[in-house]
Amino acid sequence: MEAETDLRPPLERLVQRYLPKAPAGSLQQRADETLMLLRCDWKTEYPVAAAAEAVERSLGFCASLAELAKRQECLQGAVFQALANHHAGVERERIEREWAAEAAAEAAERAAEGAGAEAPLEPEPSRIMMRSADGVRPRVEDGPLRGLGGAELLVFASGAVELRKSLRIKIEDDQDLETARRAFAECGHFVLLLQAEAAARGVGETELLRKLEMGEC
Repeated sequence: MEAETDLRPPLERLVQRYLPKAPAGSLQQRADETLMLLRCDWKTEYPVAAAAEAVERSLGFCASLAELAKRQECLQGAVFQALANHHAGVERERIEREWAAEAAAEAAERAAEGAGAEAPLEPEPSRIMMRSADGVRPRVEDGPLRGLGGAELLVFASGAVELRKSLRIKIEDDQDLETARRAFAECGHFVLLLQAEAAARGVGETELLRKLEMGEC
């Protein structure tokens, strides 16, 4: 017999997966903790939807990271750190390329104005390469990222950086990731509770959230 299809919304499924039982505390207490922990655009026109999307995306990444770590036969923390370091290296190289292009354009402009021809400035290799213990940024072919490339690597690296930016706690190793998963799940429980409470009171989700922000509930 085929397994029953889980028809619950994605956010509810992910929250229940990582924290089956909702945390104790009043709606106001849950709001205070979520507003402190979760980094999202609370000032947008639809802040509850923004929070729900942030939690769903983050917990979805956590699930994908666990699968990737199993595939790579590495600790999740090791894969996470490698992804974050790779993203940092790529960003540094992008900035250095922009710096070199701007320097070359300025030199060409000065030469055109008769200030004397100057060779375009080239960035030093050490400015481009993200240093590691041996002086060179690790290749993706090595370590936890072996076999990854193209769009898959880009998606995972971007997801790791977004995870760090979405929560006001440090995330580095497996224990930190476990703490992050629980924190995201707790924030998700708050979003679900707020949505249910707003429907029960017959008020808008944003209106109820604003009252909670002011401590009026």
